[in-house]
Amino acid sequence: MTLVRRIYRAMNWAAEVEAGLSFKAIAERENLSREFVRNNIKFAFLSPRIVEQIMAGQQPLTLTTERLRNFNVPISWTEQDKVLR
Repeated sequence: MTLVRRIYRAMNWAAEVEAGLSFKAIAERENLSREFVRNNIKFAFLSPRIVEQIMAGQQPLTLTTERLRNFNVPISWTEQDKVLR
């Protein structure tokens, strides 16, 4: 799955969670595990700068789906920008 698609899905999931839907309900609808949804929703909280780079295809080569999936993304966008360069 591409990084762009993960971000898009995660943003939709985050909006659904904010509206009251559970990870379990999203996972069942998507035919995914609850853990997958929980581990991938962090893509919705990347800094706008990082998302813009990804959407333009200009992110660092080291900024991959796998790296982000296994990475504890800092809440601070400034920290994200420092760590994910």
